[in-house]
Amino acid sequence: MKRKYHRENCKNCIRMTLIDQLGRKIILSGIHAFEWEVSILHNNNLTTVKFANRIEATKEFNKYKIKKR
Repeated sequence: MKRKYHRENCKNCIRMTLIDQLGRKIILSGIHAFEWEVSILHNNNLTTVKFANRIEATKEFNKYKIKKR
């Protein structure tokens, strides 16, 4: 049985944050089962990319997980 979620019962929250090698703050946030986004904050500029599901968003977020040297 597939579960059904109602948007009004889900809230948008920040799931993970990190600071990459270039000093940018990367934020993964999303509404469970609906929409997710990866935001990049650098020098007071905010760039946001929206995704349809968690799997696509976490793939993009993991690209920024570069080990600091």
